[in-house]
Amino acid sequence: MICGTFGLAAAGWILVHPVVRDHYPFLGGRRATFEGVMGPGSWSAKQLRAYTWKQPWREVAAVAKKELPGHGLTQVTSTEGASWMGEMIDGGPCGIGSDTQLDVMPGRANPLTMSGSFTDKDPEWVSVFIATDLEDSWLNVLRYTFLPIPEK
Repeated sequence: MICGTFGLAAAGWILVHPVVRDHYPFLGGRRATFEGVMGPGSWSAKQLRAYTWKQPWREVAAVAKKELPGHGLTQVTSTEGASWMGEMIDGGPCGIGSDTQLDVMPGRANPLTMSGSFTDKDPEWVSVFIATDLEDSWLNVLRYTFLPIPEK
């Protein structure tokens, strides 16, 4: 009985917390430091990942700038670091959206939240944030309904 309950709980955890790997070479095979999901709003639901490590952020941004156009990403204006987007969609008053957004920012990543500072802004550290559209499935609806990234 206890083993069955534990097995169901473990299977449920694995289903709602899948491991997502981003295969951009400049990430050096790193695993995400933080992962989360965000439900649909003005745009579709998103899978969010944050990577962070000690290396001057400008070095990483320079490598990403050379690499990311080969992955179909276009550099866009950013006030906090360097940003790239996949196919851009003009959402009118909601702004520009994309199925993929990648940001390279200075500093150690803070835990993912809906608002607040993304990093501590230390220029000797880098944080890479990647947001991709979340597939439409009942499992993902459960994820963003019951386990979304927190507001703060």
